[in-house]
Order: sequence, then structure tokens, then C-alpha cells
Amino acid sequence: MMTDLLSVVSEAERKSFPTLSQLSENDVDSVWSNVSSFVERQMTLQKGVYIAGLGSFTFSQQKLDVGNKFVLIQRPIFLLSEKLSQSHGLKQVKPLSAAGDVPLVQLNFTALSVESPFERHVVEGCVRETLLVLLRAVAAGRSVLFTFHAIGELLFCQSKVKMKFYHDFVTALDGSGKLLLALSNRPGTSNSVLFERSSITGTSNTIILPRISSEQGGKDWGEEALAQVQTDSDRKEKNRESLGTPQSRSRHTLHPAKVNGISLTDDLEPRPPAETNTDRSTVSILPLEGAALKEGKVKRGDSHLDMPCVNHNRAGQELCYLCMQRAQRNIPHYLAEERLTEQQEEERVLQFNEQRRDQYYLQREQADRLEIRENNQKVAAFNLAVSEAMKAKKVARSSHFHGSYIFRGRPLTPPRVHKQRGYMQDLRAQAEWRKGQVSQTQQDQELIDLLQQVQLAQEIALQKSQQLHLRQKNTSCYKKALDTQVEYQGSGLPARLPDSDGPVFGQLDCTPAGLSEQKQRAEKVYQEQLTTANNKRKELLLNRSTKQKNEREMLNRNRKELINDHINRFEKLRNLRASLEDTWRRSADLKRHRDREEKEFIKSGSSLLIDQCEQYRRCYQCKRKTENCGETNIWKESHYIPGSRLMV
Repeated sequence: MMTDLLSVVSEAERKSFPTLSQLSENDVDSVWSNVSSFVERQMTLQKGVYIAGLGSFTFSQQKLDVGNKFVLIQRPIFLLSEKLSQSHGLKQVKPLSAAGDVPLVQLNFTALSVESPFERHVVEGCVRETLLVLLRAVAAGRSVLFTFHAIGELLFCQSKVKMKFYHDFVTALDGSGKLLLALSNRPGTSNSVLFERSSITGTSNTIILPRISSEQGGKDWGEEALAQVQTDSDRKEKNRESLGTPQSRSRHTLHPAKVNGISLTDDLEPRPPAETNTDRSTVSILPLEGAALKEGKVKRGDSHLDMPCVNHNRAGQELCYLCMQRAQRNIPHYLAEERLTEQQEEERVLQFNEQRRDQYYLQREQADRLEIRENNQKVAAFNLAVSEAMKAKKVARSSHFHGSYIFRGRPLTPPRVHKQRGYMQDLRAQAEWRKGQVSQTQQDQELIDLLQQVQLAQEIALQKSQQLHLRQKNTSCYKKALDTQVEYQGSGLPARLPDSDGPVFGQLDCTPAGLSEQKQRAEKVYQEQLTTANNKRKELLLNRSTKQKNEREMLNRNRKELINDHINRFEKLRNLRASLEDTWRRSADLKRHRDREEKEFIKSGSSLLIDQCEQYRRCYQCKRKTENCGETNIWKESHYIPGSRLMV
């Protein structure tokens, strides 16, 4: 699992990286190798690639003045994401502007999943979580070396970002031959060329992405460097003991302070080979026994133990008496020769590997040539056998009997006139037969058309006769009906004659009984109409009063709600004013408190603890007083309990 890769996050935060926790280092390296191949392929096609959360690979065009003309140079560049740069305060030194005509494509996770044995969501999760780990490491202030296979190395160091492209990649993209010269030896820029894989000396604060692997999981690069230095010091100490004189063991020896780590600083830019001979980085190795001091000198030194040394002031790097004596007795150990030896050994191994590879290729090429030669020999032998067989077949006399003969005196060929006459007669007979067939077909068609016309005329005449017969039948039937009506017609209505001399209707209405009945009926109708009108008037008044009552209640309710709204608004304004007054009061109190502290600070002068510590000098190495000669800083009256963190 990616325990080294997830070492920059805590145990509680590892649940947010589900994909990396299930993949191995080789799987992550394979995914990012595919990403690098995709970027290289797109840049070969003159296209830029944008990686979300990191930045974009694109090109920058620039005109190079070579004297009598200008050469257009198109160089690959890496532009850091603006969001990443602003959120973490990263800076890209002298970033070049990207060309406007270069298309920019997104990272295609589907194509990456096709090239790898993982699904698309696994590839996308691996890329996204690796970039999250990168952001965590950058936010923690650690140096990060992000390697893109066959492209270059992206370095994050001290809030600065720099992309170093490989020599082979730049050469593959170069079309003018001037790009390598323009990118080489460019310190202080955001993009440069790297002629070989960088071998930056790692520290405990440096991680390499996307693959962070080490042979020993519990040791970092700083511990490995310390172990190497300790091994060299032990070897030198053994040589010194075997060559030196026997030392005195009677007096107490001074043991040096324990070293927690050794930092071998290297420049971020690759150094040329000429500078490695003059630059000699030294590591001081302290002897375990002070054999160089004589007993008399030690006795004279005892009288000056309580007095500070006045000859080792270093302008802020003062050393105590003990550290000064150790520094004077230290033997410098130069690593330049060992580095040169290691480089020569590496070059020898590389040369030996190249020779073996060349020898293997030579043997393979010889084997291929030998195989091709054997195949050519077989083909030549087969062709030779075939040609000899064909020659033998041609030379051999055939024993077969031929069915045709060539006569010496052949008879004359008959003229073609007779055959042409026969052909002409046949053609004429065929033309006459075809003409007769066409005329017969036309006659048959005309006869059929004539028969159809005759049949159609007969059908039309039959329909006309049927219609005439039906009309005559209807006329006769109508005539019979009229005759029957005339025959059975009656005499008709009698003439109008008057049947009375006076009025017939209303004779009984003018009697007293009838008149009284009519009067009573009229009074009843009047009473009913009056009652109905009164009822309608009462109902209308009741409806109007009910409506007025409802409207009155609604107005009262609206008035109460309006009063409540005014009250609530007034309370809110009063509470807001009270809170603002409280905030202003607290702000004024804080300001007065700060002003009072500032006045007290000004009145106190330079009596701060850090200013007071500057009055006392201490050792730059062991942080003790300058007159220290090996005293312990643990109180004698204290008692240390083993296995605990307390002193009683």
C-alpha cells in the first residue's frame, strides 16, 4: 500500500484518500507514466495539456536574433495553476507567456484507462488524490519533486516552482535546432533543460512524487546520510587507531554532543563537472579521546575553567570553551575525492552496461543476418532446382502423339461470297418474319379495341332503355293515385251561418256574486304580493347588516395586526440599536485597552525577554554559556525516573 505516499497526512485524514490506500507504488507509478505519455503525445502533436489542480503544459513562441535574420523558437513551458499559486503563495520565476494559437486539451481519463488495466474512476481518483497529497505537502512547507516520465521534473521548494525538461524531450520537440541552446544555462527562470536525471540530496523534509519509495521504510534520506557519514567516521577512526601511538586511559575523556542530523546542502541548479573538483564540502568528525593534549596543559587549563574565552567571538556565532577546543582539534574530512571515485565507478558501470548492451545487440544482429543468409541460401537452392527442371523439360523430347498436322500443300480457301449470301437470306427472312409478327399484333389489338367499343355501346343502350321503362312506370302509378283521390273526394266544409243574435261569452260575470268573487280574489293577490315584498325587504336588510358586521370585524383585525407589526418593528429597531451600542462600547473598551498596553509598552522601554536574552552570550553549537567546559544542565538535586518524562 501507499504508506510512504500517505505519510504527509494523518491517520484520521487517510479515509479521504480511498483510491491511493488501495493501490501500490507500482500502480501509481504506472498511472502517472500513462499521464506523462499522454502529455508527451499531445505536445508532439503541437497541443497543450491542462491538468486540473496543477497547471498546463503548452508552448511559448519567441523570435531569436541570429544576426542577419530572426529564428522563431517554440519552446515547451509549464504554467502553474493560478488558483494553486494564489491559495498557497507559490511563485514562478519569470514565467513565459503562452502562444495564443496553441490549442489546449483536457486530461482524457478514458484514454488513460484504456492504456492501463484500471477503470476510469480509479485512474481519475489516483490523479486527483495524488494532487491532493501534493497540495498537502506544499501547504506544510515541504520540498516536493514531482517527476513526469520522459518529460521532466517539477520542483516545489521554498514557495518557488520550477519545471526542468529533459534533454531528450526538448530535442524531440525541437524543429529549428536552436531550442536546446536557448533553454540551457538559464538560472533563475521557471523553465530550463535537464541533461540528466537529477540526483538532489534528499532530506527529511523532501518528498518525491508521484512515487515515494525507499529501501528502508523507517529511515528517511537524512538518516541514510547520517549512517553513511558515521560509517566513514568509524572507518577513519579505525585507521587512526591502527597508525597512531597508544593513548593514555588514566584520565577522564570528554565525550562530544550527540548529532541528530547532518544537512548536506546542494544547489537546486545542476553544477558543471569542473566545479565539483574545487568545491570541497567537509564534515567535522570529533575524536573520542583527547590524545593531543598533554597533562600539563590540562592542569593549566583547570585554572581558567571559570573564565570565558576572549579569542573566539564570531559576531553571533560564539562558541563555549569546550566547543572551541573541539573545533580546533577537529580533523576535516573531504568528500570530493569520494564523490569523484563514486562518479568514476558509476561511469565505469554505465560504460560496462552499454558495452554489454552493444554486444547483445551485435550478437542479435549477427544472428539475424545469419538467419537471413540461410533463408536466402534455401531460396537460391529452390530457384536453382526449379530452373534446372525447366531446362531439362525443355531439352527432353516429348513422347506424346499430336492430334494435328501441318500439310505442305494446303488447298485454297473458298471465297466468302456464298456464305455471305446465305447470311443475307437468313437476315432477310428474319426481318420479314418480324415485320409480319408486328403487323399481326397490331391487327389483333385493333380488333380487341373494336369489340370493346361495341360492348360498351350495347351496355349504354340497355341502361337507357331501363331508365325509360322505369320513368313510364312511375308516371302510370302517379296517374292512378290522382284518379283514386278524385274518385273518393267529399263535399267539403259547410258555409258560415250566424247561430245567435246576442253575446255568448261573459254573460254571467256581471252578476253581484261574480263581482264580489272577483274582488275577493284581487284582495288576496294584493295581500300575497305585499307580504312577498316585505319579506324581500327584510332579507335584504339582514344581508346588508351581516355584511357590514363582517367588514367591521375584518377592519378591527387588520388594525390589530398593523399595531402588532408596528410594535415588533419598533422592538427590532430598539434591539438592533442596543446591540450596536454594545458593540461600539466593547470596541471602544478594546481600543482603550490597546492604547493603554501600547503606552505601557512604550514606557517599559527595552525590558522585553528577548531583549534581555541579547545581553547574555551563549554557545552557537550547544546553546550554553560561553564559559562552559562540559558541565551538565541537569540539576544535581533532581531525580530522573527511567521510562517517564518527568524529573522529580
